[in-house]
Amino acid sequence: MDEIAELATNSRPQEIYNRLVTNKDINSTPRNSRVVRNKVTNARRANKEANGAGICSNFADEIKVVFDMLKTDNFVRQVFAQKDSVPCVALNTDRQLTEIKGMWFDNDKQRGSVLGVEKTYNLGSAYVTIFVYKNVALNQKRTAD
Repeated sequence: MDEIAELATNSRPQEIYNRLVTNKDINSTPRNSRVVRNKVTNARRANKEANGAGICSNFADEIKVVFDMLKTDNFVRQVFAQKDSVPCVALNTDRQLTEIKGMWFDNDKQRGSVLGVEKTYNLGSAYVTIFVYKNVALNQKRTAD
């Protein structure tokens, strides 16, 4: 198990399992790859907690982490908070906004796309609504669409 924890820093669980099965005798190998996966997951979790990036214990901690991501992550753009409503987080890249602006708001280009709204998914203590669009500047080789 100690060897699995050492290998977990730079290898995937399946690679670790295959290496142990081929290099060790039958009595000292893990029973299956699930044992390796669990050990790798636990080792990574312990490493995160040791570095102060542990699992958030409540919703307030999760929101604080999101607010901190405003400073460090370019994908997190805005966090909206109002009285009597759940906080809302806007996630996007500059490229996505440029593409949307070019497809719907440039008058000289008569191309367009449908902006779709996917249903809201429950991801733990947060709800996620996804906006999707087809980039009309890209063509698929197989369907020429």
